Amino acid sequence: MIGSESHQAAALAERRARVPPRFPGFEEMTFFSGACWEYSWCETGITNGKIDPEGSGIVRVELSSPIDVDRGPAGALRLFEMTCSTTAARAPAWSPQWHYLGIDDGVLYGAAEIDGGEYGVVTIFDSKTGEVHPQGFMGSFSGRRPRSISSRPTINPFLITRAVVVEERFFDPDADMIGGVRICDGERHHYKIRELYLPGKGFGGWSRSGTSIYAGGGYVDIFEAAIEVRLTATNL
Repeated sequence: MIGSESHQAAALAERRARVPPRFPGFEEMTFFSGACWEYSWCETGITNGKIDPEGSGIVRVELSSPIDVDRGPAGALRLFEMTCSTTAARAPAWSPQWHYLGIDDGVLYGAAEIDGGEYGVVTIFDSKTGEVHPQGFMGSFSGRRPRSISSRPTINPFLITRAVVVEERFFDPDADMIGGVRICDGERHHYKIRELYLPGKGFGGWSRSGTSIYAGGGYVDIFEAAIEVRLTATNL
């Protein structure tokens, strides 16, 4: 049985090696203890025509404390504990949902520790197939709406390259939940969420923008909000 599982794992690895990646540039990436990324973020909003206070700052993501997770026939996967820190006076209302990150053969993995010291490992982004976790890196996608994924030119503060862009747009007033927000009668929400993955760098940024309208009791409230997170530095 063990020999059969090893043969299946080897056959799967061989098939992956023969298939050209849908999004090249991620295959040779490796993570290490001390790997870090810095992201600038800016959050703006307008409430009934009045501009809300702007939030901005720098979030630093750093890897440390490697662990090896047994994936059975697929072999061990090395993950690194992920910590986030911010330079802003107040922490942003968003943060990555993973406690551990790893990458192997162009596949970005995330994990969180579950009961009994076990680790729940999931695929966040597979550059060979284009598979993306239903909720994405930031956990902001609905998980059940159509998304587009494509490679597009992008200008980053420190490099010009092509990025893998994953985008979800929606206008669904009848839904129970949209982007983690409870939808009730008299509400209308129109949002666009986008994530970027950069070859050789990993997660490249995230943005969400949209408008919410709440109507009832003779009143109408209109909220516009936009959040943009951009990679500004990394030691990869």
